[in-house]
Amino acid sequence: MKRYLMCCLTNEKVLISTIEDYFRLKLYEYNNNAKKFGVYLKPYHIVTKKDKTSKRIYVYLGRYWYKIEKGGNRIKWIYIGMKKPISELPDPPLNPLTILAIERINGEVCIVLDDTKNLNQDIVNSVTDLLKYILSRIPNCVENSCGVNT
Repeated sequence: MKRYLMCCLTNEKVLISTIEDYFRLKLYEYNNNAKKFGVYLKPYHIVTKKDKTSKRIYVYLGRYWYKIEKGGNRIKWIYIGMKKPISELPDPPLNPLTILAIERINGEVCIVLDDTKNLNQDIVNSVTDLLKYILSRIPNCVENSCGVNT
């Protein structure tokens, strides 16, 4: 399988938060169009699960569809499902973490694209756009710096 190394950095938190910021920005742009249909793809949803000995936090980005009801000063998010509720809506932006892997290679944290057999032009455009965003935000993130064959 051919692997494409996109970018490496020593600071894992900076790299992951930059990917989240990029995707959140794409979701906000998407929701500007989706609001015409009266629905929204919730950009950020956090679930905390606790038991006697531990606490787990799950973060879901752009996974759940909601309708918003406004009443006075309150906004109420009404869950309507995980699937796109209206077929006329354009497809939502692709979550980068569904097609990319974040791996530690030679002491650095790297973004790797693995499954190159199933790439279509939308995925290529999305990945290229993400890489440009990362490189513009993190100047010391080096393209193809970890020595993985491309």
